[in-house]
Amino acid sequence: MGYGAANFGALFAPVRMDYARIVNGAVSLNSSPPADTAPASCIHCYEFEGNGLDSASTSNLTLNGSPLFENTSCSGPALSLSAPTASYVNEAVIIDARNSNGVSRLPQTNGSPSVTIDFGDGFKCYTLACGHAYRSAGSYTITLTGKSDAGATSTTTANITVSNVPAATGTNVQTLTNTGNSTTNATNLQNAVIVAAQNNSVEQEIVLPATFVVKGPIELTAPNGLNSGNKYITIKSQNLASLPVNGNRVATTDGANMPTIQAPSSVAQGTSAVRTPQNGPASPSHHYRFQGIHFKKDVDANISNVFMELGVIDVAQNTIPKIPHHFIIERCWFEGSSASNYRTINAIRIAADNVTVADSLLLDFRQIQEGGVDAATISIVNSQGPYSIVNNTMVATDEGMMFGGDYGHVQFPGSVTNPTTTSATLSSTTGLAVDSDISFVVGGAYSANSTTIVRSVSGNNITFDAIPTAPDNNSTAKWGAQPSFAEVRRNHIFKRLSWWASHSSYANVNWQIKNLFEIKRARYVQLEGNILEKTWREDQWFAIVLAPRNQEGASPFAVVREIYFVNNKIQNVGGGVSLLISDETIGKPSGRASDITFRNNLFQNIGYNWDALPPGHFFQMILGGEGISLHGSRYHLIHNTIDQSANPSADHYGETVDIGTGKYVDDARWLDNAINRPFRAFGSSGFAEGTATINEYFAPGAPTTWNKNLITGVANTGLTYPSQGIYPTTSWSAQFVNYAIGDFTLAPLSLGKGSALDGSDVGVNVTALNSATLHATDGIWVQP
Repeated sequence: MGYGAANFGALFAPVRMDYARIVNGAVSLNSSPPADTAPASCIHCYEFEGNGLDSASTSNLTLNGSPLFENTSCSGPALSLSAPTASYVNEAVIIDARNSNGVSRLPQTNGSPSVTIDFGDGFKCYTLACGHAYRSAGSYTITLTGKSDAGATSTTTANITVSNVPAATGTNVQTLTNTGNSTTNATNLQNAVIVAAQNNSVEQEIVLPATFVVKGPIELTAPNGLNSGNKYITIKSQNLASLPVNGNRVATTDGANMPTIQAPSSVAQGTSAVRTPQNGPASPSHHYRFQGIHFKKDVDANISNVFMELGVIDVAQNTIPKIPHHFIIERCWFEGSSASNYRTINAIRIAADNVTVADSLLLDFRQIQEGGVDAATISIVNSQGPYSIVNNTMVATDEGMMFGGDYGHVQFPGSVTNPTTTSATLSSTTGLAVDSDISFVVGGAYSANSTTIVRSVSGNNITFDAIPTAPDNNSTAKWGAQPSFAEVRRNHIFKRLSWWASHSSYANVNWQIKNLFEIKRARYVQLEGNILEKTWREDQWFAIVLAPRNQEGASPFAVVREIYFVNNKIQNVGGGVSLLISDETIGKPSGRASDITFRNNLFQNIGYNWDALPPGHFFQMILGGEGISLHGSRYHLIHNTIDQSANPSADHYGETVDIGTGKYVDDARWLDNAINRPFRAFGSSGFAEGTATINEYFAPGAPTTWNKNLITGVANTGLTYPSQGIYPTTSWSAQFVNYAIGDFTLAPLSLGKGSALDGSDVGVNVTALNSATLHATDGIWVQP
């Protein structure tokens, strides 16, 4: 006897069968399962006995020519969890469960996650692979929980021991003396780095007096033939004990206890303060740690490009072994510019793996309008991760933080033979692995429709998620490194109001203003516990931009996927989220944006009440794929609160969701959100607001995909919305305990109280949100 799962509703409509018993080939429908033996995790179950039936053979059973069972087992997914057994405090590592089978790619029907990785230190992630840095030493148990489409659950664990980086001793500590000359200090520091790199069989430390000033660039020498070694070279302040302890963010007042490394600048363009070798050596730089260092320009009134370059973005770094790795930057101050109208482009450009930036200030990275390049605090390019960006203040005119935007030189070609829509033979599989993104030529060109995900590699034979048309025989497939496996936690990302022409503090400089967070190319990125605030419509419109970009047309495999926003506050912004399904630039095709989730976020004060310029949308999907109609996949918004306003006297001045025409989304889940309807809620160019738009473009199959969304401003308008929504006749502010002070806890009389699919309140869980964002603005670390 055994058990399996099935959905009989489609075969025996209108009666929905919850249990069936099969004995010697006879089917008894709507049987009562034995209470002590029916699998608790089954939604629809069958029992089979006799005639050799088992869970492996039920897929052959038919009734009236149709398959009897949609699924063949009530057992949970087969999980695989890979994690290092040891790491150091603040070292970014990969926790990887991508070889698991049977885990649902969708949230559960009640909106709960199908994947949870509990790191054992109070933090979690919700995708099958994660980057993470442990903030304190100890032994931790990592727990992976996976659920199938039917809700069957499996768990597995792994253990990791986290230690402090050992302190260097004796002659392995070099304490430099301040000569009073920044050029001589630079020579002495560079020599110390070379000595440390030649002796890195044990930990090395270079200690700098707080008064030490260095004129860069300082090159981080590749260690002496030990590319796989794990001994850190630490460059630190002699006054480190006077700075906030590990886990707590520094302030500008801590600058007196920080030595300074200067980036050379010029009227045209400067260079870096610290960098790795620029020639892409086969044995790259690795295992460097910076503690308590102040980075700034040598002349504030000149232009500087980037303060810290980890790896390079040009063809010199074009293979995986050339990618530098293992860098920890903690309790440092990157001071962009205090001069009124001078530019500093990047604090840190990361083209390296295993990088952590923690407890640091990255302030005032600025670019004038029409400046040619963007200014961002951190940009991550030409590498493959993991990364941990935790507990920082990040202030820049263009992007507070950005993934992608590069050519993508770490890439590989392979000639294609024997192609089908799901398999091919490649002349080479160098750099290719399960879950890689690969782009094929179909009909003589790369396109979003021919970019897919590799599912198996056996010798030179691969399988992949189905594409509509088989690749061209003897064409060239492309794949390569994508920035992946990043955690972005408890950061404060904002723009200064003195940069906004509409604000009373405006300083009369026309800065280039874009967004707070952008991804052009990345996978497996989780943002949690961040506060993103204060941006407005100028050169771009939205706080968050998710837009696959095939920069320079050289990387058709570029994607934005497996992105998870949870427990963040996004407040005082002109627009919420802009999502590009794929790169629409002619001649620069990319893969599609997919598997993007927003869960338990508060979007507060979006649109007109903050920024009077249109459009003031919360969520805008933009047509991609060189103008062709494309389907996005798996965009989920669950338990968010969307506090939005619109100009009541102007047409088209704010929509919750602007779908336009042709922007279909497959397998979406919009569940349990609380929404204030501005000008329109769910609208499109081709269909009426409400049910017609939702069913056509966004969520066919509702209520599975669109359910229990509370929307004020719909009642008594005559609009048609799905019956499973919640439409109060009372005002938006009346839904909450105290809207005036920003308390978005649902009031006892709100129709959303206790009405979510999981039995909780609709909208954001304020307690969980406040816990996750605690001290995100002041940087006092509190372990959950």
